[in-house]
Amino acid sequence: MFKSAVELTALADRQLAGGVLTEDQGLALLATPGHLLLDLVAAGGRLRRAAFGTTVKVNYLVNLKSGLCPEDCGYCSQRLGSAAEILKYSWLSTDEAVAQATAGVRGGASRVCLVASGRGPATRDLDRIADVVGNLKREHPEVEVCACLGLLRDGQAERLREAGVDAYNHNLNTSESRYTEICTTHEYADRVATVEKARGAGLSPCSGLIVGMGESDRELVAAVFALRELGSDSIAVNFLIPFEGTPLAGVNLLSPEHCLRILALVRFACPRSEVRLAGGRELHLRTLQPLALHLANSLFLGDYLTSEGQAAQADLELIADAGFEVLKAGADPAPEPVRVPTVVPRRRGAGTLIAPNAETGPAAEPDPAEIGGDLIERDRGLLWHPYAPLDGPAPYAVTRAEGVRLGLTGPDGRRHTAIDAMSSWWTAVHGYRNPVLDRAATEQVGRFSHVMFGGLTHEPAVRLAERLVRVAPAGLRHVFFADSGSVAVEVAIKLALQYQAAAGRPGRQRLAALRGAYHGDTAAAMSLGDPDSGMHAVFPRLLPEQVFLPQPPAAALVAGRIAGETDPAAVDRWIAEVELIIAEAADRLAAIMVEPVLQNAGGMHAYPPRCLAALRRIADDHDLLLITDEIATGFSRTGPLFAVDWAGIAPDVACVGKALTGGYLSLAAVLCHPRVAEAVTRSPQRALLHGPTFMANPLACSVADASLGLLESMPVRDLVEGIGAGFATALEPARALTCVRDVRALGAVGVIELTGPVDVPAVTRAALDLGVWLRPFRNLVYAMPPYVTEADDVARIGAAMVAAVDRVHGR
Repeated sequence: MFKSAVELTALADRQLAGGVLTEDQGLALLATPGHLLLDLVAAGGRLRRAAFGTTVKVNYLVNLKSGLCPEDCGYCSQRLGSAAEILKYSWLSTDEAVAQATAGVRGGASRVCLVASGRGPATRDLDRIADVVGNLKREHPEVEVCACLGLLRDGQAERLREAGVDAYNHNLNTSESRYTEICTTHEYADRVATVEKARGAGLSPCSGLIVGMGESDRELVAAVFALRELGSDSIAVNFLIPFEGTPLAGVNLLSPEHCLRILALVRFACPRSEVRLAGGRELHLRTLQPLALHLANSLFLGDYLTSEGQAAQADLELIADAGFEVLKAGADPAPEPVRVPTVVPRRRGAGTLIAPNAETGPAAEPDPAEIGGDLIERDRGLLWHPYAPLDGPAPYAVTRAEGVRLGLTGPDGRRHTAIDAMSSWWTAVHGYRNPVLDRAATEQVGRFSHVMFGGLTHEPAVRLAERLVRVAPAGLRHVFFADSGSVAVEVAIKLALQYQAAAGRPGRQRLAALRGAYHGDTAAAMSLGDPDSGMHAVFPRLLPEQVFLPQPPAAALVAGRIAGETDPAAVDRWIAEVELIIAEAADRLAAIMVEPVLQNAGGMHAYPPRCLAALRRIADDHDLLLITDEIATGFSRTGPLFAVDWAGIAPDVACVGKALTGGYLSLAAVLCHPRVAEAVTRSPQRALLHGPTFMANPLACSVADASLGLLESMPVRDLVEGIGAGFATALEPARALTCVRDVRALGAVGVIELTGPVDVPAVTRAALDLGVWLRPFRNLVYAMPPYVTEADDVARIGAAMVAAVDRVHGR
């Protein structure tokens, strides 16, 4: 143990003269008493300034592929078997990866770290990295690129070097003697070999450690000395982030003071290596982060791989306030501008109902259960909820939402963490707090959130419309943006009537729709819903009269896919009956409105694609428009991008919504064929007579464009069909229950149909007890989860559905 500042100064002198730190000296540094802590930082700071001056290198992480790793590293939230509630997704597209990296470069990063979970890269992964690096360096030729892809095989480091990668990161993490305690799926030697492969290929070796996992001081010194022997140019010091759902959950062995001692050890052992403040610094160093910069000369900006860091602006202010400057990529260091603190008027404490910020401890943070209970009480009798009376069953309060899970507080005060099997009424296909959608919303708010669309246009609307036209069924080339799905249906109805009038058939004022349908709650949309089970009887004089076609026979479903027809002869009879009805009413009809292949809120009824193809032919035979309501089925809910793809046909008009913005904002669109648009343009009105105030809202359009971009970059059909197959298996036991009429699955939809009405509150409670949020209706217990829901969670949803039905309705 060092006993005076003089001894620490002398050690720094020896290091500056070329000395090599010994094990005893390293152990003594870790045992430095608290009253010498500032002297330790000052001595280490001399080494840091001798090698790096007052600059701080800013690095930025881009997580190209998150979660689902087959390795079992005990500290990792992405490990095999991890229950940590982190984002999980496959490879980002090149455009998205470059956009993410660009955000970091604009924030001051001179190095971008491209990281992907997994044991190691496949050949295709190296091609992906090469594409990202090539595009990134074309935009930012001065930036350094570090790759972190796991264990490397022979020749892979050379391939990365050829692609333009500058450095390779592969952390040793801990000492060789301790390694088997934190990982069993590979060996310490495998990690050493990967770092050596990188260095041998001419890549700058970047390797570091994770501290706070229970290692002894001697093991810590051994790990740091191993990094020294490897010649690591850049040493990342990670402080354990004890994720819930990992073997090290709840482990917190580090104090801010000891974190400084560890950084000093690394600096004294490797005086000329870049020492980087990495994950967990905010959690463990806390208010001592500025002191850490006197030992470390590098940090990660903003968020980490699976956890959030402090705001990037706070990082930059930390650097400037501590007297350091950001090392600029390809340029001499330049000082950051002086920050002027913002004065915030007091809104808490004396004279308010909000607690003062002087309170400390658990009471200073709001209790989610208390928040939930208060919300429920304030809600009761004040707010109407969908299809519920003011004095109906108490709702559950949402206290958080992330990934595919909701944090809920019930009327009884109980807290729940539940898989959202409804994806918020079929919208949140990417889950909650998706970083891509968050960034799209935040960046657009920074520009402008809304402008009128009358006489004006803007980039988000044009960009989204271009993307929609590119992916839409063949021939749909014009776009009208609406506020919601129901409004989109209203617009489509108006469009059909205007089209027929422009074509010289003004008497065609009705539409044909299927029994069992649901198209929305506004007046004209409601008129197309099922005339018996819908809401028509309540509003007899409000709704226009429509023509109803029989509900198609059921499709044969196998493993979540349409596999044919349960009764081909019944389909033939259905087509013949529809032909007769349409022929008789054709002179009154403007269009046929249909939910393709799957009728949703009307009963979750799947029918054969041949029925849809027949409707296309019949519409053509009678000069009717075929309008498809893809608000629920669009964007891959049934498997294909659009449900009409099952039949290989294209509509004249299509309505889309729900998943369009990934559940972030309300937005829908009506797409139509040029012949429809041209007829309206030639009419006396020349315009489609509808104009929502929030039409083409820029904020919604920006998020929608980002959401569709994500869908294009994902193997979405594989994901959806995997969910369907999972439901087909998980729901099969429900067939044995006497209260169950049918079980079916199509794409990311799973359904248990009961013989009688479902007890909604009771089934909801029963499923919630099993960790799943459901919202049954009529006689259906169903699930439409986010597309990013993993196989284990799909199985859990299915099991909860079966168990809840059995508990409440079983005999």
